Amino acid sequence: MYLWLTHIYRYDGNVAIEAPFLAVSLPGTSVDWNYSTVPQSSTLVPPADNHDTSGEVDPSAHGNGPIEVSLSGFPLEVDDIVVNSSKILGGRYAYNEDLNAGCTVGFGYMQNTIGGGERSSSGTAYFAPVEGRTNLDVLLNSRATKLLNSADDGDIPIFDTVEIAQSSLVSARLEVIMAAGAIGTPQILQLSGIGNSDVLSGLGIEPILDLPDVGQNLQDHPMAVAYYQVDSTKGWDDVTRNSTIFGEYLDEWESSRQGLFVDSPANVLAFMRLPEDAPIFEDYEDPSPDQCFAHTELIFVDGFAPFGAVAEPAIGNFITILAAVVSPLSRKSYNHSSLKLTSSQPLGGTVTLGSASPYDDPLIDPAFFTSDFDTYAMVQALNDVEELMTTSLWNGYILGAFGDLANATTNAGKLAFARENSFNVNHAVGTAFMSPVGSTTGVVNPDLTVKGAQKLRVVDASVFPYRTEQFSLLSPRVIRKLLSISQRNERRTLSRHNTAFHRNDLNAEMIRMYDTDENLWNLLSCPKSFES
Repeated sequence: MYLWLTHIYRYDGNVAIEAPFLAVSLPGTSVDWNYSTVPQSSTLVPPADNHDTSGEVDPSAHGNGPIEVSLSGFPLEVDDIVVNSSKILGGRYAYNEDLNAGCTVGFGYMQNTIGGGERSSSGTAYFAPVEGRTNLDVLLNSRATKLLNSADDGDIPIFDTVEIAQSSLVSARLEVIMAAGAIGTPQILQLSGIGNSDVLSGLGIEPILDLPDVGQNLQDHPMAVAYYQVDSTKGWDDVTRNSTIFGEYLDEWESSRQGLFVDSPANVLAFMRLPEDAPIFEDYEDPSPDQCFAHTELIFVDGFAPFGAVAEPAIGNFITILAAVVSPLSRKSYNHSSLKLTSSQPLGGTVTLGSASPYDDPLIDPAFFTSDFDTYAMVQALNDVEELMTTSLWNGYILGAFGDLANATTNAGKLAFARENSFNVNHAVGTAFMSPVGSTTGVVNPDLTVKGAQKLRVVDASVFPYRTEQFSLLSPRVIRKLLSISQRNERRTLSRHNTAFHRNDLNAEMIRMYDTDENLWNLLSCPKSFES
């Protein structure tokens, strides 16, 4: 038995990489887009154990939104070892009091979307307070299978109807808004006849709108999983193996929202840059925008976290170190200032259909490690872990690398290890990417409408042209900003023509809500919350 809680880490990153979206998307509109004006959806609250957080977080860097964010509420043995080792080494390993305060490089404490010892999310913060409204309908236990075109032959396609798996149809009076994610959105679009016409025809799907970039440009962070055996019994391992101990901690959490289960089994992490003199920069341009962006990430889990086919050992105690490349070269296929394609770089992976059935999983190729830069960065991350462990604080704690990692003693060995033991970080973007109006590439326009279609928008992370280096909590705020401004402009246009305007937006999966731009903005803070 192993309890691996859902990733609930909050990391907003540096908004320098987000700003170009507004610059391109809102031509002629002056938008002051910097860290202080990022829509603040969260509020910093005390950790579950109410410990003194001085030096662990900068309260002035946080907002006052409804999502609660806190530091870890139960200390783990590896926490102090990691943080104090970073302070000893300094330099590339330097400690950063708050990784969400604007510069996102360094070692620091995890900030979780947790308040009062339990999960805080867009579901609890935005949906729960309004779920009783008469103008909100939520369709449960349903699955959108495709969009239907209501236009006459030869006219611009109008995708205003959603086909539900139970052979039901739901039609939107104004438009359909898709929020199925970077995997689900391209799957549904292709099932609906929107995509590469030749490919769709080969699958027996009638092509309606030829957009070859649907399902292309998939980007995510590759993550290698490294295990180390430790001489300690204070981590999660004995808890996950022993149902009695597990039950005791669960009872404590259910009764008081205290104890080990108030957080995921990782309290500290690091974002690091490659050495400035790394030879890889002789052949490749730095894919990160500036010195406050990391190339790699390390997460320190106090226990054995099984991934893939790896099973938790029956005996022994472990730590798991997740090493990810957060600035993959594939995202550099776009210029940060113009978002225009450059032909000299790779375009990421793909999400394609294996059949015309909506019940068959799509074919996903993340194209990890197809760039020498990405492989170099991953090997550097694994070497950085070893360097971190050279401080005396690890003496008597680390017994040695476990599994295949124990034999990965060279750079070539580490690369081979990473290729066999890497997974995605669930931060996929790019499969319905945005491009300027009139561009022959891309899937959506800057106002998030699907190119060449009517009554259809996409509001999830698939519209981002490149993988941002932070976690995915901040990115939807940019989408909300674009959608809110676009809808406000549409409202003004309709008002000038004395046309009654009434929002009736439909999430292509299950949700319809209309009220004000602000409520829609809030609702879309994390569209994935509403997937069944």
